[in-house]
Amino acid sequence: SNALRDHPKSPNAFILFRSYYLAHPYLLPPEIQHQKDVSRYVAWVWRELPDFKRQEWFAKAREEKERRESAILGLSPPASHMHASNVS
Repeated sequence: SNALRDHPKSPNAFILFRSYYLAHPYLLPPEIQHQKDVSRYVAWVWRELPDFKRQEWFAKAREEKERRESAILGLSPPASHMHASNVS
């Protein structure tokens, strides 16, 4: 759908995971101060997560994508409004 292409993509599982860490800085070791170091640390944590924990983040990413797509498509005019017979 064109409406979906006109909006930013939904965040993937890792981006949601990293965002969680950014929103909860107490989860980071105190020596982690710079974004580059945050990214490296969170990537290391992500790689060390058990698969079932990673799957929870993949499920959150799917839910976020579905929520965004529903919201975007809900804002788009129905196809019937674009039909030639409706144009004056």
